[in-house]
Amino acid sequence: MRPGLLPAWRGRWPRPNNSPLLTRCEKPAPMTDVLVIATDRTSLGSAESLIRALADQGAAVCLVCTFDTRQLPDLGQSDARHLRLNPHLRSGNESNRLGRVAGGIREQTVRLRLRRAPFDKRVAIAAGYTAWLTNATSQATAVIAADGASLRAARAVGRNHPSVWIGLYTDADVEDLVRRIKAQYVLKAAKVMEDMGSRPLSGYETPELLAAWSVLMRANSSATDHVGRRAAQFVGELLRLREVEAAEALATQALERSLTPAERSHLELQLIDARLSMLTPVGPEFETTLRKSLQYADQALSAGQLQTAGALLVSALRVAFHRELHADGLSSPLVDNPEDFSKRLRESAAFRALGAPIRDAQEPNVARSSQRNYRVLIIPGAYASFTQSIIAGLSTRLNTEARVLDLKKDHPAFRNVSLHSKLLNDRLAQAVEQVALPISQDEHEHLLWANTIFIDWCDNNAVWTIMHAPRSARIVVRIHSIDALSPHPHLIDWSKVSDVIFVGEHIRAMVTRAVPDLARQAVTHVVPNLLRLDKFDLPKSSTAGRTVAMVGWAQRVKDPLFALEVLTQLRSVDDTWRLMLVGRDFPSTLRGSEARYRDAYRRRAVADDVRDAVRYVGFTPRLADVFCDAGFVLSCSRRESQGVALIEGVASAAVPVVRNWPMFAAYDAARAAFPDDWVVNTPDQAVERILQHTDAQERESAGAAARSFVMERYDQSAVAERLFQILVE
Repeated sequence: MRPGLLPAWRGRWPRPNNSPLLTRCEKPAPMTDVLVIATDRTSLGSAESLIRALADQGAAVCLVCTFDTRQLPDLGQSDARHLRLNPHLRSGNESNRLGRVAGGIREQTVRLRLRRAPFDKRVAIAAGYTAWLTNATSQATAVIAADGASLRAARAVGRNHPSVWIGLYTDADVEDLVRRIKAQYVLKAAKVMEDMGSRPLSGYETPELLAAWSVLMRANSSATDHVGRRAAQFVGELLRLREVEAAEALATQALERSLTPAERSHLELQLIDARLSMLTPVGPEFETTLRKSLQYADQALSAGQLQTAGALLVSALRVAFHRELHADGLSSPLVDNPEDFSKRLRESAAFRALGAPIRDAQEPNVARSSQRNYRVLIIPGAYASFTQSIIAGLSTRLNTEARVLDLKKDHPAFRNVSLHSKLLNDRLAQAVEQVALPISQDEHEHLLWANTIFIDWCDNNAVWTIMHAPRSARIVVRIHSIDALSPHPHLIDWSKVSDVIFVGEHIRAMVTRAVPDLARQAVTHVVPNLLRLDKFDLPKSSTAGRTVAMVGWAQRVKDPLFALEVLTQLRSVDDTWRLMLVGRDFPSTLRGSEARYRDAYRRRAVADDVRDAVRYVGFTPRLADVFCDAGFVLSCSRRESQGVALIEGVASAAVPVVRNWPMFAAYDAARAAFPDDWVVNTPDQAVERILQHTDAQERESAGAAARSFVMERYDQSAVAERLFQILVE
């Protein structure tokens, strides 16, 4: 916590890190943190202490009066402005006769309302038509009514600024009111209180924001009910940052406020999201809440409220495709029954709109006949390393020119596979309103240049590219595994896609059942990743015969606890067995179930039966040298699309032991990719297979046969031409 910002909100006005003070409005609007509106001189006596307290704390206070400000007492540095009850009204476009007539009618109507309205309503109407006051309100943290007649005016000027707190000063505890306003300032400065879709949490740490939020939520005032309605914005950001415990607490607290049914359903959905991440059981309310939220999204969509519909869809898809349900477990409702899973979602009109056809803008004529080379534009996904061999192969291909457009440089949110909320909102607007979305000149020129646009991974990069790509280009998308279990395939206009490449047959079987538009619109292929396997043909060391290797181990989905169980059983037979774990350790930033799995692994790894038998090798670009020390290579994954690290280990002539990828066991995925005798279901079976090859001659023979299999099936010499024939028409 920064110096000067104390838990009890003492000290100077808390400005955010690296953020300037609220800028002064151009004249005649004053710089404002807090507006105080007064219609009665007698109310000023009690409000004066509040004004001075706020000013002492460093706030820029502007007092707005309906009476002569020259008769006011000295308020120090605070500004004071006179609110005219007969404001100047613009008469329309004076150069246009119709504009002048319309402006005159409008002016007469407003002045008639002013004459007939009671005093408090006159103040509210005048406030709404006073330009400097509405400008100052847009920058204010709070608008405080010094008396009852001013409250209507405060609400009038704050109507279009939902992030501004509207309050009534009623001789309440000044210190308490200052704390509330300061808390509101922190939340507004961090953009927590802005409309859904903007990015909050700028400039402040999460504990500071939670403290500010708690101050406002404790306020017993109906004027703060809008805070509860903004909770979904705050909770959504906490979930994005994987602050799941804080998100769960905040959502629970906000649900105690006065909310509309749609707002309540949205928060309930986010509460389920947080609890899934915390491994807290969720009951039958899961399906009910998801269905209700999609219904509210449909209602918002039909009412033209795209931002509300988008926010509900983001939360609904986060829950429906939650990692705990699909990505890291032993089973997945999407994998187990793709048709039923997606059918429930497609009952929602808002969800269906995300995959609706895009009406493209008129494209410029591009001279293709004069091209000497066929042009392929490569869009790397969140895991860019998978495209390096493709880029290298295309660069040496005759009559072919390749370029790379890495969207992650200008779109940082595309660096991971998590659903990007702004991208979903843009996709919804494009599908429903057929709006033209902004795109940089460089991106536009790259997309127009290409004959084929190859998009690796069906993630945010794929959704964005297909939204902007011209129909004159062939689009080819490659789908791996985690992206197949994400919402992204459902956000794509598949009528713009020519071909879809899957790296495994089981992935194609699942996705084409879950996304029927893909199956109808695109030609599908199964082509493995390009792997250069000849470099792994190196001699084994003397210790390889009792060493089992596992690569890329520190992920829950890779399940290294399975490997420790295999090691335990091997050492019960012969204590010379070793497990070699290659790759980076678990990140320290993990949250929820991932952190729990990491902690469970670390507790098990220091137990007496395995502690001294695990060798950790960090990330290395010289993996072939590392495999010289491994006589066996173990894949314990809960799911895989192909098993690249396993294949590279087998290419070193290590004997393969492959867990029957539990998530895709019903698809017989592992046995479709590898010989049946490589595949095991349990640690016991893995140990049995390893012990069958303890004899050096037997192990070398089995390793050589396994190497021959992967070289014939997965080496780039066997795969590259199939892939390039799809990319280069």
